Amino acid sequence: ALPICDEDLTDIDVKAANERAREGGKYQIMQSVFLHVLADTLGSVGVVISSLLIDRFGCMVADPICSIIISILIALSVLPLIRSSLHILLQRTPSELDSLLPDCYRQVMQIKGVFGIHEPHFWTLCTDYYVGTMRVQLAPDAESTK
Repeated sequence: ALPICDEDLTDIDVKAANERAREGGKYQIMQSVFLHVLADTLGSVGVVISSLLIDRFGCMVADPICSIIISILIALSVLPLIRSSLHILLQRTPSELDSLLPDCYRQVMQIKGVFGIHEPHFWTLCTDYYVGTMRVQLAPDAESTK
């Protein structure tokens, strides 16, 4: 479970938050590097296979067929990375938080003087670092504490 509502929001450790953001970014970079190396490897294997088929059997269509198969495999392997990157860039609410946020909203509403919550927006800053904002409407008789 993610400790979303258990932290004191006035006492955020910025250094730790930046470190978590860097770690999350490293995961996506490593995934991208892996996919790049995989694409290069598949390309080399495709060249070897198509060369053997052309040399042994005179099958001239082997090269374009291998290229198409490799392109399809690369495209399918990259789709999850593209999807997660788009979710980050479009600031979509992460599906991991869907079940946790209603409980957090209830906890905020239980704070003395809170009248309502408006415009909640939570998104992924990096791979597994989440941030969010919300407008909290206070009751007219709410007391200010420092």
